Amino acid sequence: MVDEIVTIPIRGQDTPRNNGNGAAHPFTLDRFFAGPENALVEVAIESVLNERASRFNPLLLCGRPGTGKSHLACGMAAQWRRVFRSRVVCVTAREFARELADAFEVNAVVEFRKQYRECSLLTVEDLDKLAGRSAAQVELVYTLDALRDRGSQMVLTAAQPPARLNQLHPTLASRLSEGLVITLSPPGLEVRTNLLQHLARLRRVRMAEPVAHILAEGVTGTVPELFRAFSELELAARLAGGAFDAESARAYLRHRSAAEEPPLSAIAVHTARYFALRLADLRGPSRRRAVVTARDVAMYLARSLTRNSLEQIGHYFGGRDHTTVLHGCRKTGILLKSDPTIQQAVERLGHKWKQAG
Repeated sequence: MVDEIVTIPIRGQDTPRNNGNGAAHPFTLDRFFAGPENALVEVAIESVLNERASRFNPLLLCGRPGTGKSHLACGMAAQWRRVFRSRVVCVTAREFARELADAFEVNAVVEFRKQYRECSLLTVEDLDKLAGRSAAQVELVYTLDALRDRGSQMVLTAAQPPARLNQLHPTLASRLSEGLVITLSPPGLEVRTNLLQHLARLRRVRMAEPVAHILAEGVTGTVPELFRAFSELELAARLAGGAFDAESARAYLRHRSAAEEPPLSAIAVHTARYFALRLADLRGPSRRRAVVTARDVAMYLARSLTRNSLEQIGHYFGGRDHTTVLHGCRKTGILLKSDPTIQQAVERLGHKWKQAG
């Protein structure tokens, strides 16, 4: 088990993609930082890039946006080209499906298959975007089989492991499970601290380790969120003519926390919409199981994302007392460990405000 930070020299995308907030992210890392939470990454990458005929084939990288799937997939493709000097094809799942449809329309399926089945490495990103596209999924199965027969490597990315991908063809799920499935986690505190120090060196900014630690403790999300926080703090310090020090980091985090905190009404509205309920249901007296579950999720999010007290949360959700709120939050916390439906609800609803912040 890895118990320290491992830095894997692997350059990310040459051209930054849109980060989901309307603007391309300005930073490209020249390495991937893996802590204990992503211990398998180093082994998988070394196998793919050093053995060529990897035992981890296909390699599927899963995780929510910002955990490093694209960084790894694009980095491996670039390094593969440099090391093996052989043909690499990189595509998104949507592009694969669209090109297949175009090929059928113009009677060019043979050419399409030649393009995808005669390369030494194929990367397919955002596999979950193939949901409902049965023809593309079946074609991808045959493509993976053909590539395996010729000894080629396959690297794919998805938001969820195969068993949790909606509308995934059983045969495709089976092929993916025959290789190695790695679920990437957001970086832990030590990794976030190391990332900030590395970024400071790249940006030629003096940042003492205690300052990096303070910022890393306050920004607990994904790498793009961490980079955005660094960039905002750097800009604020330059505009104010002040130092990039511990006090400026604490002041930035206080401001960031206040700006990002969603109102209880927004949490309730989005939760009701997610569970296909009315806002009045969540705030009313209903004890229907579906309503109670949604209400508990909303109160859990309110406690996690805001500084409201249990009493304030209970008052908003129909005048409930603090023990009722605490019980609902604890129940949701237990379900998070075993119920994929609750896991997905909390992840998607919580990520909505993290992206908006």
